Amino acid sequence: MTPQRKPFVRAMTGIALLLGLHVSGYPEVSPEWASWSQHLAQIGQFIFPGKDYWRYWTSIGAQLITLAVVVSPRMQGILSHPAFVWLGSVSLPLYLIHGPLVRSLLAWMLFSWQKPVSYYSQDMNGNMKDSWERRSFPDSWVFCIVLPVFLLILLWASHLWTTWVEPWCVSMTKRIEEVMCGTEIGEMGELPRVNGCDSEKVERPRSNGVLNQV
Repeated sequence: MTPQRKPFVRAMTGIALLLGLHVSGYPEVSPEWASWSQHLAQIGQFIFPGKDYWRYWTSIGAQLITLAVVVSPRMQGILSHPAFVWLGSVSLPLYLIHGPLVRSLLAWMLFSWQKPVSYYSQDMNGNMKDSWERRSFPDSWVFCIVLPVFLLILLWASHLWTTWVEPWCVSMTKRIEEVMCGTEIGEMGELPRVNGCDSEKVERPRSNGVLNQV
């Protein structure tokens, strides 16, 4: 890379990375809660079909971040660090199990120790119409303690998934593939099944002793 191109590449990398991080954070619901997402929603009205602007903004953000990595050797070197490589190796189980753990473990860590508060609604005559219970939102210091602990548990569970669950899935997939492709013994046990995974011919004997190719 020529010295004249280095400032241009650095500027492109910085702009693409910052802009990608900005637009990829567009919320799925309630963009009117923040001014920056309101501006993106107004832009989305003119350039995107439909109303699901978050799908388009997150896709554009991911592409901009990818562009920043592709054109920047420094970014590639940073992402080649063993820590980031390990995070990439557990990215699939992290995606698969974070939802159930958020709805179960994290919810328990944040709200289980709080007593529920009773609420009710009234009709036009002042009579109680509906009643329900809701737990109060935790203080900020609770999040500062709970979220790092939950993140460590989530990464540990993802590592266990990669170590134990994925190899079992691979072995089961291989086993099913062997059965479906004909390397296992057929139902009658006397001949192998016809291999449906390639074009090899299998010779089967006829009743009169003449070989028949199939």
